[in-house]
Amino acid sequence: MTGQFLNDEIPAGKIEAITGHTKIGPKLRLDTGREAVFSSQVLFQQAKPVELKPGDRGEKRRDSFVYIVNGSALTDLRWVRQNWLLPVRLLVPLVAYVIVGTVYVLAYKRTPLGDCVWSDADPKRPRRPRTRAGLITAMLLTWLIVFGLVTTAFGCMAGCLSGIGKAIFE
Repeated sequence: MTGQFLNDEIPAGKIEAITGHTKIGPKLRLDTGREAVFSSQVLFQQAKPVELKPGDRGEKRRDSFVYIVNGSALTDLRWVRQNWLLPVRLLVPLVAYVIVGTVYVLAYKRTPLGDCVWSDADPKRPRRPRTRAGLITAMLLTWLIVFGLVTTAFGCMAGCLSGIGKAIFE
């Protein structure tokens, strides 16, 4: 989504009509004759949801996070970071894992998932980190790897389900 917000382009212009709705958001016809799609994530993830109507002016430059409606910026880099890159629903489990994992490392001198990876006896497998800082680093790297794999798996499932839904309902 962050890449979509960055790459979206809506030419500056006045909205003549809302011609339909896509998966991404309302499809607009501008007074310049061009059509554009305005992200519904931007419209609805505001303190007060924004409703577009004919006569409103809208704009979004490519390679910018700023969506403008009637001269007011709805989004910026801070909005994208809060809503998509580091939302609270991601930060809470991350902080909890770091705290619990650090306590685990300090108490037991090993990482929660590290014993699955390394061995001091087998020369083909990596050796266990010797310092607590190394163990904490290994714990953080483990979290990043698990998070990346889970994100990839859910992304693939969502893509497959979206494709199946399009094939069935369109």
